[in-house]
Amino acid sequence: AGELEYFLPSAIDLSIEDIAEKVKHYGGLTIPAHIDRAAMSMTSQLGVVTPGAWDALECVRVPPPGIDTLGYPLISASDAHYPEEVARRPFELDISPEELQPKGPGTEADIEALRRVLNSFYRF
Repeated sequence: AGELEYFLPSAIDLSIEDIAEKVKHYGGLTIPAHIDRAAMSMTSQLGVVTPGAWDALECVRVPPPGIDTLGYPLISASDAHYPEEVARRPFELDISPEELQPKGPGTEADIEALRRVLNSFYRF
């Protein structure tokens, strides 16, 4: 661990839609983080939840008060930046280990199984 002495900018020359496409291309899930926070969130930066190829939306509070979530599945997560913050907002998916087993070559979990479970989740 250490500290860098220069600024690492967070700007990227891709739109949020482009990022979602790349994530899907590489087999991941796209879940915008803490959409209901007052800063550093989709709603604080854009004013609303925007339609996109989101698999779910992550919220501090489910459902997020006063925010139209456009019917996307909602999850809650710790947004941990330090080990002691892990699991401060527990979240459970009703999925068995067998459902996550790879369905082909490789050793990665079945992302499509996660996507199916998310699609049956909280919607407000």
